Parts: sequence; C-alpha cells; structure tokens
Amino acid sequence: MIRSFDALTDQAEGGENSSPVVLNIQNTNSPAILCSEFRFPFIDLPSSFSTMIRFILLQNRQGKTRLAKYYVPLEESEKHKVEYEVHRLVVNRDPKFTNFVEFRTHKVIYRRYAGLFFSLCVDITDNELAYLECIHLFVEILDHFFSNVCELDLVFNFHKVYLILDEFILAGELQETSKKAIIERMGELEKLE
Repeated sequence: MIRSFDALTDQAEGGENSSPVVLNIQNTNSPAILCSEFRFPFIDLPSSFSTMIRFILLQNRQGKTRLAKYYVPLEESEKHKVEYEVHRLVVNRDPKFTNFVEFRTHKVIYRRYAGLFFSLCVDITDNELAYLECIHLFVEILDHFFSNVCELDLVFNFHKVYLILDEFILAGELQETSKKAIIERMGELEKLE
C-alpha cells in the first residue's frame, strides 16, 4: 500500500514497480491512475459520469425558443421534443416552488426574467445554486452589453448573444465567471467589426 505522494512518484518513475498505480479515492467508485508520463494523478471516470451542462434554452411564455445551445448531440426532432417538454415543465410550475425540476435522468434549473425563461439542463448531482447564479450572471452580462436587454435584442442580435454565451460557457463547462472579463472581450470583438 502506498502511503505518501513521494512514494507514489517514486513508484511511477520505475522505483518499486513500473506498472500504473491504482488508488481508491474516498466517496467515489472510480480509481485514480497515475501516469508515469505526466507525473500527476487523474481520475478515470466512467463514461456515464458527467458534470456538464447538457443544453441551454431561452424561451418566452408562449413557448418560442429564442436561444438554444446543445452541448450533447441530439437529433433535430429530439431537440424540438426537449424544447416542448422543458417549456411545459417550467411554465406551468407554481412560482412558490423551487427553480429545480427533474427532467428525464437529469435536472433542469430555470429562472424567469420578465417574459423569458432561462433553462439549463445539468447532471442530477450538480449544484443547483451554482447554476442559478450562472443564469443570473448571464442575464447581468446580457443586460450590461445591450443596456437594458429585452426579448427583441435577443432576436435581432442572436449572433452576439451566442458570442457572449461562448465566452461564458464552452463545451458545456463554465469557461469564465468574471463579468468584467467577458464584457472586455466582447468590447474587443465589437471594435473588430
């Protein structure tokens, strides 16, 4: 049994045994493997494990989708079905309930601003409050960029909204959480146009 990180690096460098070292990590069933090439431990996660945003939807009260960004591959018919089901879930939900609702094998976290619903689909074990803050930060960035954003800004400037979203979230993971940094990058892109 390996008891220290030094012993682990010695073993990975070919000390006692040149084969990869498998450790058991508390609170998970997946092993951590040390690669002697990289010299740092990484977690070998099962393919079913994921902690990413599946999709983002901005929908109005009538069900018109104003922005849809999917980070998992879905057929076009499946996307329309998902949009319809998510809209039905969030619009008919009583405002006194939480903004989290189970959706298939995942969780939808949503927030309503004026007539728009901002919805994120995430893994069932992800932190809901962190994603609620993520939605709020996205709305603050939109509001600052468009100076008092409204639904028409999203419709007529959808390419800019997607740029902001890509600065904020990339490949289903939070890329940047600094409002100032995102707005500065968007300002630089505006200068290039």
